[in-house]
Amino acid sequence: MREAMLARRFFATNLRGLRLDATANGVQMGGRLERTRPGAPVRFVVDLDRGEAFAGTPVQIQVLRPGTDVPEVVHVEDVVMPGGRDSRLVRFAVRLDAADGDWVVLRVADPARPNAQPGPAGHPCNNLALAYTSPWRFGAGPDVRPGPGRSRADRVLRNGSGWPFEHSH
Repeated sequence: MREAMLARRFFATNLRGLRLDATANGVQMGGRLERTRPGAPVRFVVDLDRGEAFAGTPVQIQVLRPGTDVPEVVHVEDVVMPGGRDSRLVRFAVRLDAADGDWVVLRVADPARPNAQPGPAGHPCNNLALAYTSPWRFGAGPDVRPGPGRSRADRVLRNGSGWPFEHSH
Protein backbone atom coordinates (compact mmCIF):
# COMPACT_ATOMS: atom_id res chain seq x y z
CA MET A 1 0.00 0.00 0.00
CA ARG A 2 2.85 2.38 0.80
CA GLU A 3 4.29 1.91 -2.69
CA ALA A 4 0.89 2.72 -4.27
CA MET A 5 0.51 5.84 -2.13
CA LEU A 6 4.00 7.08 -2.94
CA ALA A 7 3.31 6.50 -6.63
CA ARG A 8 -0.12 8.21 -6.27
CA ARG A 9 -1.97 5.18 -7.65
CA PHE A 10 -4.89 5.28 -5.23
CA PHE A 11 -8.26 6.95 -4.78
CA ALA A 12 -10.20 8.50 -1.91
CA THR A 13 -13.70 7.37 -0.94
CA ASN A 14 -16.01 7.10 2.04
CA LEU A 15 -17.82 4.03 0.64
CA ARG A 16 -16.88 0.58 1.84
CA GLY A 17 -16.49 -1.88 -1.03
CA LEU A 18 -16.11 0.64 -3.84
CA ARG A 19 -13.62 -0.28 -6.56
CA LEU A 20 -12.27 2.54 -8.68
CA ASP A 21 -9.39 2.52 -11.12
CA ALA A 22 -8.84 4.85 -14.04
CA THR A 23 -6.48 5.70 -16.85
CA ALA A 24 -6.19 8.81 -19.01
CA ASN A 25 -4.61 8.19 -22.41
CA GLY A 26 -3.36 4.89 -20.99
CA VAL A 27 -1.67 6.53 -17.97
CA GLN A 28 -2.78 5.24 -14.58
CA MET A 29 -4.29 7.77 -12.17
CA GLY A 30 -1.60 9.73 -10.34
CA GLY A 31 0.68 9.72 -13.38
CA ARG A 32 1.86 12.34 -15.83
CA LEU A 33 0.15 13.02 -19.15
CA GLU A 34 2.14 14.19 -22.14
CA ARG A 35 1.23 17.66 -23.31
CA THR A 36 -0.72 17.33 -26.51
CA ARG A 37 -1.99 19.90 -28.98
CA PRO A 38 -4.61 22.24 -27.47
CA GLY A 39 -8.07 20.67 -27.43
CA ALA A 40 -6.79 17.16 -28.13
CA PRO A 41 -9.03 14.47 -26.65
CA VAL A 42 -7.95 12.76 -23.45
CA ARG A 43 -9.39 9.25 -23.39
CA PHE A 44 -10.51 8.05 -19.97
CA VAL A 45 -11.16 4.42 -19.06
CA VAL A 46 -12.79 3.93 -15.67
CA ASP A 47 -13.30 0.69 -13.74
CA LEU A 48 -16.05 1.35 -11.19
CA ASP A 49 -17.98 -1.21 -9.13
CA ARG A 50 -19.56 -1.60 -5.71
CA GLY A 51 -21.16 -5.02 -5.96
CA GLU A 52 -24.54 -6.46 -6.83
CA ALA A 53 -26.48 -4.44 -4.22
CA PHE A 54 -25.60 -1.21 -6.06
CA ALA A 55 -26.01 -2.46 -9.62
CA GLY A 56 -28.14 -0.05 -11.62
CA THR A 57 -27.48 2.93 -9.33
CA PRO A 58 -26.94 6.13 -11.37
CA VAL A 59 -23.67 7.96 -10.75
CA GLN A 60 -21.77 10.76 -12.43
CA ILE A 61 -18.11 10.78 -13.35
CA GLN A 62 -17.10 14.44 -13.34
CA VAL A 63 -13.89 15.71 -14.95
CA LEU A 64 -12.40 18.48 -12.80
CA ARG A 65 -9.80 21.06 -13.88
CA PRO A 66 -8.35 24.14 -12.16
CA GLY A 67 -10.86 26.94 -11.73
CA THR A 68 -10.70 30.48 -10.42
CA ASP A 69 -12.15 29.86 -6.94
CA VAL A 70 -13.24 26.21 -7.09
CA PRO A 71 -12.41 23.41 -9.53
CA GLU A 72 -14.19 23.66 -12.86
CA VAL A 73 -16.27 20.71 -14.04
CA VAL A 74 -15.48 20.43 -17.75
CA HIS A 75 -17.40 17.22 -18.43
CA VAL A 76 -20.01 15.03 -16.75
CA GLU A 77 -20.40 11.40 -17.78
CA ASP A 78 -23.70 9.92 -16.54
CA VAL A 79 -23.31 6.19 -15.95
CA VAL A 80 -25.08 3.35 -14.19
CA MET A 81 -23.15 1.41 -11.57
CA PRO A 82 -22.45 -2.08 -12.91
CA GLY A 83 -22.72 -5.17 -10.77
CA GLY A 84 -21.96 -8.85 -10.68
CA ARG A 85 -20.98 -10.22 -14.07
CA ASP A 86 -21.85 -6.89 -15.71
CA SER A 87 -18.55 -5.35 -14.62
CA ARG A 88 -17.77 -3.23 -17.66
CA LEU A 89 -15.38 -0.37 -18.17
CA VAL A 90 -16.64 3.17 -18.73
CA ARG A 91 -14.94 4.87 -21.67
CA PHE A 92 -15.22 8.50 -22.71
CA ALA A 93 -13.07 11.26 -24.17
CA VAL A 94 -12.84 14.91 -23.20
CA ARG A 95 -11.02 17.65 -25.11
CA LEU A 96 -8.52 19.24 -22.70
CA ASP A 97 -5.85 21.89 -23.05
CA ALA A 98 -2.85 21.62 -20.72
CA ALA A 99 -2.56 25.42 -20.90
CA ASP A 100 -5.80 25.61 -18.87
CA GLY A 101 -4.07 24.06 -15.86
CA ASP A 102 -1.58 21.40 -14.96
CA TRP A 103 -3.93 18.79 -13.46
CA VAL A 104 -7.11 16.81 -14.09
CA VAL A 105 -8.98 14.65 -11.59
CA LEU A 106 -12.12 12.50 -11.76
CA ARG A 107 -14.87 12.89 -9.15
CA VAL A 108 -17.50 10.16 -8.81
CA ALA A 109 -20.75 11.58 -7.46
CA ASP A 110 -24.30 10.57 -6.56
CA PRO A 111 -26.53 12.88 -8.61
CA ALA A 112 -29.53 12.24 -6.33
CA ARG A 113 -27.92 13.32 -3.06
CA PRO A 114 -26.82 16.85 -2.14
CA ASN A 115 -23.32 17.78 -1.03
CA ALA A 116 -23.32 18.61 2.71
CA GLN A 117 -20.85 21.43 1.97
CA PRO A 118 -21.97 22.80 -1.39
CA GLY A 119 -19.93 25.14 -3.52
CA PRO A 120 -21.28 28.12 -5.45
CA ALA A 121 -24.96 27.99 -6.41
CA GLY A 122 -25.51 25.85 -9.49
CA HIS A 123 -22.03 24.28 -9.44
CA PRO A 124 -22.08 20.69 -10.78
CA CYS A 125 -20.19 19.46 -7.68
CA ASN A 126 -23.07 20.34 -5.38
CA ASN A 127 -24.06 16.67 -5.34
CA LEU A 128 -22.57 14.08 -2.99
CA ALA A 129 -18.98 13.02 -3.74
CA LEU A 130 -18.47 9.26 -3.59
CA ALA A 131 -14.81 9.15 -4.63
CA TYR A 132 -11.92 11.07 -6.20
CA THR A 133 -9.14 9.60 -8.31
CA SER A 134 -5.55 10.61 -7.77
CA PRO A 135 -4.91 13.55 -10.09
CA TRP A 136 -3.01 13.34 -13.35
CA ARG A 137 -0.53 16.12 -14.08
CA PHE A 138 0.39 17.48 -17.49
CA GLY A 139 3.91 17.75 -18.82
CA ALA A 140 7.26 17.57 -17.12
CA GLY A 141 6.86 20.45 -14.66
CA PRO A 142 7.69 20.28 -10.97
CA ASP A 143 6.50 17.15 -9.26
CA VAL A 144 3.94 17.23 -6.46
CA ARG A 145 5.86 14.77 -4.36
CA PRO A 146 7.70 16.37 -1.45
CA GLY A 147 11.27 17.45 -1.94
CA PRO A 148 14.09 16.45 0.37
CA GLY A 149 13.97 17.63 3.95
CA ARG A 150 10.23 18.11 4.38
CA SER A 151 7.48 15.53 4.14
CA ARG A 152 4.19 16.14 2.38
CA ALA A 153 2.41 15.74 5.72
CA ASP A 154 4.51 18.58 7.14
CA ARG A 155 3.66 20.78 4.14
CA VAL A 156 -0.06 20.03 4.45
CA LEU A 157 -0.09 20.83 8.16
CA ARG A 158 1.77 24.07 7.56
CA ASN A 159 0.22 25.28 4.29
CA GLY A 160 -2.95 23.28 3.59
CA SER A 161 -3.24 20.69 0.87
CA GLY A 162 -2.65 23.23 -1.89
CA TRP A 163 -3.05 20.79 -4.72
CA PRO A 164 -5.01 20.09 -6.75
CA PHE A 165 -7.84 22.16 -5.29
CA GLU A 166 -5.93 25.33 -4.46
CA HIS A 167 -4.26 26.24 -7.72
CA SER A 168 -2.24 29.36 -8.38
CA HIS A 169 -0.92 30.46 -11.75
